[in-house]
Amino acid sequence: MSRTILTLLLGAACLTNVAAQEHITAAERAQLPKYCYAQFVDEKLRGHPEYSINGCGVSMNHFCYGLIYLIRAQKATDRAAYRRANAAHAITDIKYTLRGMTDDCRLRADAEAALNRATSILKLAK
Repeated sequence: MSRTILTLLLGAACLTNVAAQEHITAAERAQLPKYCYAQFVDEKLRGHPEYSINGCGVSMNHFCYGLIYLIRAQKATDRAAYRRANAAHAITDIKYTLRGMTDDCRLRADAEAALNRATSILKLAK
């Protein structure tokens, strides 16, 4: 893959995450695990072990974005195409997270479970 294409893809992923963050609903925030609170609820919680992700690797900020997309993909009342698109976004962010995650991260099982849920939704949403 050329550098230009890779740069464009990474830029698009970042812009997508920025757009997701700006439009997170209160209901979506309420469904997030506590370790995403510093990122999406109150930045003052950054560094607090219960409300932020520390010591797990450099790409962990993508995990909480992936969880937002997973929350959206799980809405059974939404159209299948919308659910599949959100599941695909979740898969992208969670896989990126897992690639950068340390082996001993306390959230590895959570990330793997979220990836499995998103993959199932992508396959089953019709």
